[in-house]
Parts: sequence; C-alpha cells; structure tokens
Amino acid sequence: MENSFNRACTSEFGTAKDSLEFQYLYNMDTYLHIKKGVKYPSSLFTAIMNDSRVAVWESAKAVTKLQEENNRDNLILFRTEDKGHFDYPGDEDVFSFLFWQLGNPDFILIPNDFYYKSFQK
Repeated sequence: MENSFNRACTSEFGTAKDSLEFQYLYNMDTYLHIKKGVKYPSSLFTAIMNDSRVAVWESAKAVTKLQEENNRDNLILFRTEDKGHFDYPGDEDVFSFLFWQLGNPDFILIPNDFYYKSFQK
C-alpha cells in the first residue's frame, strides 16, 4: 500500500501507519476486494505509464487478478497511455466502452479475428 513511489501522497490519501487511515486506504483498494467466483461485469481499466502518483502496476495487478478470478466470459480490458499524471487520456475509448455496456445500438461490439484469437476460450 505505501512505498517510496506513492509516499508523497500520504497527506492527501493517508498512511497505512495510522489505523484509521489504513482502513480508508483498504476500503478504496480494488485489488483487495476482488473475490473468486464472483460474476464481474466487463471492465475497462486505464493507466498512465508515466504517472508520478499512481504506479501503472497497481492497475495491472488488479486486471490480472480480475481476469483470474472472474467467473464469466466478460471482457476485462486494460488500456495504457504514455503520458503523465495530469495528462489525461482521451475519453473516447472510455465512453465507447460505457455506451457498449449500456446497450447503445451505435456502439455494438463487432467481433473480428483479433477478438476471436484473444478473448475466446
């Protein structure tokens, strides 16, 4: 939870050394709340490679665990960009994913060869 990478954020998010702040940190940790056998919906995780506040591996760990524990054939997607913490990625992929999941007819997934090779069991 707390390491040299994110130590500068303790004034904003808290520290694991304080029991109350630890509970807050634990409650917002995605990785620690992924449970085996739960039917999770399709998910899109995003990460920024040069983020000085959030390490890309934190999202990558959660994606990997969710792919291993997910009890469905839903997609678990991981999108990265080579930017910094305040260089926000374009939202078009996020909104496209959201509209697809909400069933908007203009955002229907059209499987192609990549899809079948990558995501089908």
